[in-house]
Amino acid sequence: MTNKALLAGINAYMQSPLRGCINDVLDVENYLLGKNFQCTKLLDSSATKPNILNGLNTLINGSHAGDVLVWYFSGHGSYILDNNGDETDDQYDECLISYDYFTNGNFIRDDDLAEIFTRIPEGVLVECIHDSCFSGDSTKLFNDLNSNTRFVDIDTNSIDLKSSASKYIPIQLSRPKKKVVKIGRIGHKVSNITMNHILSSACGETQTSSEVRVNGQYRGIFTYLLTRRLRLSPTMSRSGVISNVRANLAALGLSQIPMLECIDSEKLEPYFS
Repeated sequence: MTNKALLAGINAYMQSPLRGCINDVLDVENYLLGKNFQCTKLLDSSATKPNILNGLNTLINGSHAGDVLVWYFSGHGSYILDNNGDETDDQYDECLISYDYFTNGNFIRDDDLAEIFTRIPEGVLVECIHDSCFSGDSTKLFNDLNSNTRFVDIDTNSIDLKSSASKYIPIQLSRPKKKVVKIGRIGHKVSNITMNHILSSACGETQTSSEVRVNGQYRGIFTYLLTRRLRLSPTMSRSGVISNVRANLAALGLSQIPMLECIDSEKLEPYFS
């Protein structure tokens, strides 16, 4: 069994730069190294669309039953008109903004990720974590999140909300509003699709994700709360972790609602297992 991770973070966008994405990647890497993961990082100018897709293909194509793989992205997100007719709900694709967007218009559609994930070998666990705007549904598949775990334990004095910034780049200037169901559901239930990976995202597909100063350093608030909970409660279920992060975000007065998309049995298992 092999544990491998591909981690991408972009602060140095040529326009609308961010400040916490490299810290996010380092936080996730630090946690994964403690769980014996081999980590590959794509930071700033190395996090181009070709490098990200090549890295994901290498990660998936070299995997075997029993392996645990992690794909993590921290950076801008956006949406664009669907180009293949698979978005029946709102006709928009969710996108991750790679570093080369401002040089040649490159970005990563949810369809790009979905195509790669169709090749995940049976028996391989793929854990995806996206800390970007509109990241719910960014790998294309949905499921329900049901958990009764709701507790707040964050020290709000350590977080400077005045520094909050959005991780959004407007590829499209307007988008139809969609109803966001905040409690108990994360999206549309697709009964004829079995999800072969797990997606934890910083917010719903119509929401923005924020980075803030935490103890004087910028971080994505979702990644900060997620890695904090994983360190404190490494055996907590995925649904319990996400519920805790949601509760702490609400206590901070932030409107983003993290999403967990996976098959029902995986909601009850700890992360990376």
